[in-house]
Amino acid sequence: LVTVGDANDAALAQTDGSLAGRILRTTAAGAVPADNPDPASLEWCRGLRNPFGIAVNRATGGVFVTENGPTSNDELNYAVAGKN
Repeated sequence: LVTVGDANDAALAQTDGSLAGRILRTTAAGAVPADNPDPASLEWCRGLRNPFGIAVNRATGGVFVTENGPTSNDELNYAVAGKN
């Protein structure tokens, strides 16, 4: 799993075809996993402004992402495959 910020363009986090503002999921070789929400895309989930940290609960598989606001209002998000 890799976090990608919105490249200072908030609209990109919601733009189809963009990889900005996303969590990307790849195989160890960099390919798209067959069980990604869209097996033709690295996108695992979208709609993030500026994700910095990511952690996976090994027992449950839950994915948690920290997202930084512009000057405040940082968030801790529970990320779900295919969701916004």
